[in-house]
Amino acid sequence: MMANYITIDGGTTNTRINLVKNNEVVDSLKFNVGAKNGSKLKETVEKGIKNILENNKMSEKDIEKILACGMITSEFGLCNLPHITAPAGLDELSESMFETTIEISQIPFVFVRGVKIPGENFQEVDMMRGEETELMGFNIEKDTLYVLPGSHSKLIYTDEKGRISKFSTELTGELISAVSKETILKDCISFEAEADEEYLLKGYDYAVKEGVNAAFFKTRILKNLFNCNENQTFGFFLGAALSCEIENIIKSSANKVIIGGKKELKLPMAHILKNNCKKEVVCLDEKTTGFATTTGMIKIYENLLTLKGK
Repeated sequence: MMANYITIDGGTTNTRINLVKNNEVVDSLKFNVGAKNGSKLKETVEKGIKNILENNKMSEKDIEKILACGMITSEFGLCNLPHITAPAGLDELSESMFETTIEISQIPFVFVRGVKIPGENFQEVDMMRGEETELMGFNIEKDTLYVLPGSHSKLIYTDEKGRISKFSTELTGELISAVSKETILKDCISFEAEADEEYLLKGYDYAVKEGVNAAFFKTRILKNLFNCNENQTFGFFLGAALSCEIENIIKSSANKVIIGGKKELKLPMAHILKNNCKKEVVCLDEKTTGFATTTGMIKIYENLLTLKGK
């Protein structure tokens, strides 16, 4: 289906608004405002829609739908929607989409719901908003472990039908940000650096043996007493920060691991995995991952039209 869409990927701290013409992203705006900003989110989305239309000399009548996913469907977002229950694949996500209008635009909004794993035991229960849509933007393989590193990293397992069957969440990205900015390590870590591959492995190994807490402080020891350069200290720190997530991947029964997300976490994670397990490890390219969430939203919506016979 060739149509014009506005897509909104709403996170906790950031919101990205894209204009899509004939399945191609032609304009993109990013705002450092997310669900945690409350009423400011609505103002930001309204402004973003208006700006992206004006920038491209278009009107609301030129847009088929506004497709939205992520934390924008949480209690802190624009439309609070309950999660659907795993297993959930393309059809389940399509059939559970919610269409409504919001006063900030005459264009109908269509929201993708998040996915949850229910249960009585807190160890088994988990939830996601946004990552399910990002996953649908890939060519999904069956019986595979997908890793989506980020602020809230997800380890997502697909079943024999290619549906999300189970998943777990780790606070990897926020942990990296908090420790590197709010502790004594802030003078030891530069995000302009490139993680030294040898020290990535050293950081991972030390964290596995002695714990992440102890490994973090060794970053300061390496800088101050061993005169390690910023690539080495950053590599050691990152290897330690990724260690728990990587250990869970290694322990999993999956034979194939596909890693998405940004290259800053994707490539270091793949390097450590390839040096510590015999699983098949595949990194998705930047073209595939860059607009995966937007691709996923459109795929889910257009599949809904197919299911309805439109």
